[in-house]
Amino acid sequence: MAAISTSDLSVQGKRKRAVVNYAEPDEDDFALDPEDDPEYGKPAPKEQKRSKKVASIGTTTATPPEPEPEAPFPFLDLPAEIRNQIYEYALSDAYGIGLVTRTRNHGQVVRVSTRTPPAGYWYVGQTFPHRNNLVPNLTVLNKQLRTETINYLYQQHFHLPDSRALLAFLSTIGHANAARLREITVYNWRSDARDYAAMTALAPATALRRSTIKDFILRRGDTEQYARNVANKIWRQSHFFIQAYGAAAGRRDAALGIINVRASFAFRMRHRNVQQDVLDGMQEAFLEQLRRFVDA
Repeated sequence: MAAISTSDLSVQGKRKRAVVNYAEPDEDDFALDPEDDPEYGKPAPKEQKRSKKVASIGTTTATPPEPEPEAPFPFLDLPAEIRNQIYEYALSDAYGIGLVTRTRNHGQVVRVSTRTPPAGYWYVGQTFPHRNNLVPNLTVLNKQLRTETINYLYQQHFHLPDSRALLAFLSTIGHANAARLREITVYNWRSDARDYAAMTALAPATALRRSTIKDFILRRGDTEQYARNVANKIWRQSHFFIQAYGAAAGRRDAALGIINVRASFAFRMRHRNVQQDVLDGMQEAFLEQLRRFVDA
């Protein structure tokens, strides 16, 4: 067996030890007495925790504060005279309000006519240059505004093309607003079942000052007799309105002062040679015949 030399052996994992100095302390080296140490007996200062910054994605900017909402304009604090001027401008039209029918959700409704209709329509020969756009929503903002504005809207002169439009209009505004109406004109009376329904729905309108029906179409023969026939038709279709108006006014014949039957524009175009006195005679014959029904 071969001999192993101790010089070839190496010790691994030898522990390192701290060097200890056993030298005597020098005179200049002294130990601080604990009583003389100003920090002696005090707790060790706590280490301040470092704030953890949360990483954000992208660059963020400070959001500016939202501006405070402006206080509403104190409209109702204005003098009543100024408010009335505003109401008149926003809810009235010097030329009247022309209404036309339209279909909405398969039903008949009315809307304001915003243009001059083409020739041949019920407004033929009539122009309604609206002074401004009405603001009817002003009447539903609050109770005080409704009380102050509602009459400005419904006391306009309403122009309706026929009894169908009149019926749709009255059904939309209801009895309370129908009682505020002052003047209506109906063109091209259709002489059908809708006339009766429309005039019956007009019964609450006991504040009317004038209602005009343009229906005269001259035929051959006695014009006054034709006017009496028109009176018969108007009584059959309007007797509920005529009676309700008379009861509200305290006179049975009160409605005769506001019902006017006039020649339509189409009639005037076809019969330009008809004198005005003939038309006046037709109106007188119409009222005379209608009075007979009222007094019966």
